[in-house]
Amino acid sequence: MTAAQIIGEITSLPASDRSAVIRFARCLSTEDMLSGDAMRQLAERLAVEDNPAEIQILRDSIESGFYGRP
Repeated sequence: MTAAQIIGEITSLPASDRSAVIRFARCLSTEDMLSGDAMRQLAERLAVEDNPAEIQILRDSIESGFYGRP
């Protein structure tokens, strides 16, 4: 089964089942979550950055630091 097929199956689930899948997926990825201080440092860098490529890297880092990495 491909990722696209799995995503299709998940999106067709009832809302309560979709929520359970989302909670499960987030639990899998929490091991690599960043501390509050590390998140603050990334946010401070993002606030003053003007390079679009670096901005995207910082945004991705903040997102994965908040939700964890797969």
